[in-house]
Amino acid sequence: MKETKDNTSKIDCDRLVEPKNRQKRKYFSIAVCAGIFLIAYMLGADFGKFQPDYYFAHSITMSHLHRDGDFLQLLRTIPNSASGVFPLWLFGFFKGFQLHKIMSLCVFIGIVTIIWRATRLNMYGYYYLMALLLSPMMISATAWVLPEVFTLLTVVLVFMLTINHPNIAVLLSPLVPISRQTFIVHLAGRLFFRPKNTVVFIAMCVMATLALASLVYVWGGLVPPKLRGVHLTPSIKSPINALLIFSLYFTYHNVSLLNKMPINLKKLAISVGVGSILVWMGLHQPPLLGGGYIFSRIEAKSIILSGLIETLLLTLFFYKTKINTIVFIILASMSFITTNYMFLKYVDFYFFAFLAFGISDINERFHIIFTEYARSGFMFEMFSLLVAGMYYMHY
Repeated sequence: MKETKDNTSKIDCDRLVEPKNRQKRKYFSIAVCAGIFLIAYMLGADFGKFQPDYYFAHSITMSHLHRDGDFLQLLRTIPNSASGVFPLWLFGFFKGFQLHKIMSLCVFIGIVTIIWRATRLNMYGYYYLMALLLSPMMISATAWVLPEVFTLLTVVLVFMLTINHPNIAVLLSPLVPISRQTFIVHLAGRLFFRPKNTVVFIAMCVMATLALASLVYVWGGLVPPKLRGVHLTPSIKSPINALLIFSLYFTYHNVSLLNKMPINLKKLAISVGVGSILVWMGLHQPPLLGGGYIFSRIEAKSIILSGLIETLLLTLFFYKTKINTIVFIILASMSFITTNYMFLKYVDFYFFAFLAFGISDINERFHIIFTEYARSGFMFEMFSLLVAGMYYMHY
């Protein structure tokens, strides 16, 4: 069968040969995950203090951006929240938490719709959606109106459009950095997966860079002036912790490969060496001001145990993950170097935006690996939801 530009023929063929009972199981699984998501959303699940740390801060910014006066001056004097300028401005047209919560759910439904339509619920789309629906961070972010949910919508929309509507993708690409500054790394990072239309890729990066440069010009930096003391606190430990958290999303995939390939002693030695150096650097840095996920907690109890666990995770990550993925994850982790805080919620959105590469015009040979990454991410999100449920129910 001749491959079409948007790969529709290949996707439709896959669906035709898929047994009907398997399709039914997929729909049932999606329905169960969606049910879990909606119940937790309606109950206002707060897996990570989203209510006091995020919604309250973001609501101040929503109101501030709609005060009377010069908009550029309002933009310069944002009193709280260094991220999500565009979505917070949009949400600020409406008042009341319940309305904002409904709008946030509509944004999330938009993300699900785009992924479903772009993948026709093939195995990649199936695991991608189930991971999204079970993510405790995504549930809480939607329930408590985190602007990153809107940012993820802009990412999946722009990436989907690169295939059939590249010009629109270019026009919409500035929405990504003005929705969340650091997400520009996802536009640039597609380079490592060989986008088919190089001109469109470059144009998207240029447009997004200009949008980010406009914010930097208005603020005099990456964040508003009033927030530099909090959000510009450089730390080497933050990107190292981000890399450790990223490695958890790939652990299932990498473990499953251990018995499928012969041992490469040279690559293993390099992986152990690089992992050990990074862990040593991280353990010799001052503790983070906030966050760190399970790694900060283990470090507080036992430096030796944390060193062993972290070295093992990074060794596995460097040894079994594809080199282009490693390069992108390192780039994404380094984008956190300006902060001394590192929470799972930060990395969760980065990972889901990374998975969206699979619906863009990347080179065809990379599509299979994104199915495996989505499956691995789903496995981690099941574990994450279980742990988050037990931890936050206890507290």
